[in-house]
Amino acid sequence: MDAPRYDYTFGELDDSALRADPMVMLRQWLQDAVDQHVLEPTAMCISTADRDGRPSSRVVLLRGIDSGLVFFTNYNSQKGHQLEENPFA
Repeated sequence: MDAPRYDYTFGELDDSALRADPMVMLRQWLQDAVDQHVLEPTAMCISTADRDGRPSSRVVLLRGIDSGLVFFTNYNSQKGHQLEENPFA
């Protein structure tokens, strides 16, 4: 087997470092990734489902964190239509 292109190992998850608010942890992990010059640190996979429950996944870029994750989409796209039918992603 060929060696992986990138080493994605950064550290270990220590239970004592966990915070009650997952958004606090996500912000810290994102900052750690930026500080380590991780390639595309805001890339994330989002999955939606149509009205029949058929899932569809694609990669989007995280644009912000507030009470949830913020990303931009074309509301006329398949993803946009699925989010209109079923807002859970």
